[in-house]
Amino acid sequence: MVAWPLFAERQQNAVMLSEGAGAAMRVPATKRKEEIAMTVTEVMVGQGKGAEVRANVAALQKLATEALLEGGATTAALDEVVRKWTCGEYC
Repeated sequence: MVAWPLFAERQQNAVMLSEGAGAAMRVPATKRKEEIAMTVTEVMVGQGKGAEVRANVAALQKLATEALLEGGATTAALDEVVRKWTCGEYC
Protein backbone atom coordinates (compact mmCIF):
# COMPACT_ATOMS: atom_id res chain seq x y z
CA MET A 1 0.00 0.00 0.00
CA VAL A 2 1.16 3.54 -0.68
CA ALA A 3 0.15 6.03 2.03
CA TRP A 4 -0.48 9.54 0.72
CA PRO A 5 -2.07 11.62 3.47
CA LEU A 6 -3.84 14.72 2.23
CA PHE A 7 -5.82 16.09 5.19
CA ALA A 8 -7.54 15.38 8.51
CA GLU A 9 -6.72 12.06 10.19
CA ARG A 10 -5.00 10.62 7.13
CA GLN A 11 -1.61 11.74 8.43
CA GLN A 12 -2.12 9.62 11.53
CA ASN A 13 -3.36 6.69 9.43
CA ALA A 14 -0.28 6.93 7.20
CA VAL A 15 2.02 6.82 10.22
CA MET A 16 0.19 3.83 11.72
CA LEU A 17 0.23 1.90 8.44
CA SER A 18 3.83 2.65 7.52
CA GLU A 19 5.61 2.72 10.88
CA GLY A 20 3.25 0.74 13.11
CA ALA A 21 2.03 -2.12 10.92
CA GLY A 22 4.71 -1.94 8.25
CA ALA A 23 1.95 -2.35 5.66
CA ALA A 24 2.61 0.79 3.62
CA MET A 25 5.25 3.13 2.26
CA ARG A 26 4.67 6.85 2.49
CA VAL A 27 4.83 9.18 -0.50
CA PRO A 28 7.81 11.53 -0.15
CA ALA A 29 7.01 14.99 1.18
CA THR A 30 8.04 16.68 -2.07
CA LYS A 31 5.37 14.74 -3.98
CA ARG A 32 7.21 15.00 -7.29
CA LYS A 33 5.81 12.61 -9.87
CA GLU A 34 9.15 10.82 -10.24
CA GLU A 35 9.32 10.15 -6.49
CA ILE A 36 5.70 8.98 -6.39
CA ALA A 37 6.37 6.61 -9.29
CA MET A 38 9.48 5.26 -7.54
CA THR A 39 7.49 4.65 -4.34
CA VAL A 40 4.70 2.85 -6.18
CA THR A 41 7.21 0.75 -8.13
CA GLU A 42 9.07 -0.13 -4.92
CA VAL A 43 5.85 -1.32 -3.27
CA MET A 44 4.83 -3.34 -6.32
CA VAL A 45 8.10 -5.03 -7.30
CA GLY A 46 10.93 -3.71 -5.13
CA GLN A 47 13.35 -5.99 -3.32
CA GLY A 48 14.08 -3.83 -0.24
CA LYS A 49 11.41 -2.00 1.70
CA GLY A 50 8.78 -2.93 -0.91
CA ALA A 51 9.35 -6.65 -0.37
CA GLU A 52 9.11 -6.13 3.38
CA VAL A 53 5.80 -4.26 3.00
CA ARG A 54 4.38 -6.98 0.75
CA ALA A 55 5.42 -9.67 3.25
CA ASN A 56 3.84 -7.75 6.14
CA VAL A 57 0.60 -7.30 4.20
CA ALA A 58 0.50 -11.02 3.34
CA ALA A 59 0.97 -11.90 7.02
CA LEU A 60 -1.78 -9.47 8.07
CA GLN A 61 -4.09 -10.88 5.40
CA LYS A 62 -3.51 -14.42 6.72
CA LEU A 63 -4.25 -13.32 10.30
CA ALA A 64 -7.42 -11.50 9.21
CA THR A 65 -8.62 -14.54 7.26
CA GLU A 66 -8.01 -16.82 10.25
CA ALA A 67 -9.84 -14.41 12.56
CA LEU A 68 -12.92 -14.57 10.34
CA LEU A 69 -13.11 -18.38 10.30
CA GLU A 70 -15.57 -20.18 12.56
CA GLY A 71 -14.06 -20.14 16.02
CA GLY A 72 -11.61 -17.40 15.09
CA ALA A 73 -11.01 -14.28 17.16
CA THR A 74 -13.60 -12.19 15.31
CA THR A 75 -16.41 -14.72 15.54
CA ALA A 76 -15.57 -15.46 19.18
CA ALA A 77 -15.70 -11.76 20.05
CA LEU A 78 -18.98 -11.29 18.19
CA ASP A 79 -20.48 -14.34 19.91
CA GLU A 80 -19.46 -12.89 23.28
CA VAL A 81 -21.08 -9.52 22.49
CA VAL A 82 -24.31 -11.19 21.36
CA ARG A 83 -24.35 -13.36 24.49
CA LYS A 84 -23.94 -10.33 26.75
CA TRP A 85 -26.61 -8.35 24.90
CA THR A 86 -29.16 -11.14 24.86
CA CYS A 87 -28.56 -12.82 28.23
CA GLY A 88 -26.57 -10.33 30.22
CA GLU A 89 -24.11 -11.76 32.70
CA TYR A 90 -26.48 -14.60 33.67
CA CYS A 91 -25.97 -17.03 30.75
